[in-house]
Amino acid sequence: MSGAASSPDGGAGGLADRVFTAESVTEGGAERPPVEGTAITVGFRDGQIHADAGCNQMTGTATIGADRIEVAELMSTEMGCDPARHEQDEWLAGVLTANPAYTLDGDRLRLETDTTVIELREQAAPADQPLEGTVWVLDTIITGETASSVPVGAQLVFGEGGVTTRIENCNQGSADTEISDGTIRFGALVSTRMACAEPAAGVERAITAVLDGGEVAYTVEGDSLTLEHPDGTALRLRAGGGIAPSDQPGQTPTPEPSVPTTF
Repeated sequence: MSGAASSPDGGAGGLADRVFTAESVTEGGAERPPVEGTAITVGFRDGQIHADAGCNQMTGTATIGADRIEVAELMSTEMGCDPARHEQDEWLAGVLTANPAYTLDGDRLRLETDTTVIELREQAAPADQPLEGTVWVLDTIITGETASSVPVGAQLVFGEGGVTTRIENCNQGSADTEISDGTIRFGALVSTRMACAEPAAGVERAITAVLDGGEVAYTVEGDSLTLEHPDGTALRLRAGGGIAPSDQPGQTPTPEPSVPTTF
């Protein structure tokens, strides 16, 4: 088994900043094929585990011990899925919260519970994605020293001269942008006026705090985008399918009706 002192950090055991994709799954000794068109991925970053079984994104605190991964506070976005993908999401969440044993051998990771074995291989580091035209899916909100997972689907799409935002079961918005080397200046964010319930309303407030009328630093590393406000508040996003808008990526429609945000 891979040996390491217990730590609430993905660095223990050599798992930090790595993403693995399942090559095979057995359950009760029988093969469990993935739902058609899906891939099961598990990654580790900043003391958290990130997982995807083909529909929602899951994030939780990961404590990596000598031979076991303890997962706490596993949260998930709440995108609607077909029954097969929904069941696969629930299955993977169950495996991870069962605190699986792990073995790491080079680029191969094995996760094992009493009934399930998942054999995974590390993904090659992705090429830097273009800022514009990519659907960026929010996966982490950073406030001070606290990084929080995102409980509902939310996405940003940058296009020529602007950005659009969409939050599941909540509002969509847009703002003008001026992009320069390492910074983005946002104009006033305008939004539809749906009254949003928690937790979507909290995600909306976090996005607005970073994007609404100011300059933020941005970095793109592979399929990851970080937007950081001067006050230290930040959004971390990943390239992905997101909540597919009716508009084409790269366009920046103005929501109707459009009003300045007032959260």
